[in-house]
Amino acid sequence: MYAEFEFPTKVTGNQVFLDVVDVNNQSSSAVITVRRSVEPSKRKHRLAVCLPALFYYSDTVQLIEFMENWLLAGATKFYVYWQAITPAIKKVLLFYQASEYDAKVELHIYNSLAMRFAASLQDLQHFSEEVCD
Repeated sequence: MYAEFEFPTKVTGNQVFLDVVDVNNQSSSAVITVRRSVEPSKRKHRLAVCLPALFYYSDTVQLIEFMENWLLAGATKFYVYWQAITPAIKKVLLFYQASEYDAKVELHIYNSLAMRFAASLQDLQHFSEEVCD
């Protein structure tokens, strides 16, 4: 599990010593080991959002609301997978990709696993027809 929060005391080394009071007013001490992979101030992105793959998607208002709400929440990166979208949706996505927001938008054409699976099922069907006939 990963959580990010600020400690009420200064971190020295890789351990923090805290005095904890539970709901029964019992006090105890806790030691928390701190591991940092990258200093928070040096991270490129704080919050990434992955959109579900867009198939036959055309609701521009919903997409704009989605993007703006996540931007307000602090999103700094979006992963967008698409296969079939309207020209208006593509224009919205390209706008956010080129905009000067602090967020980066990565557009990926969805190489549909479902389509590859369907193709392999067709191959299997042809194979079974050839063998079973």
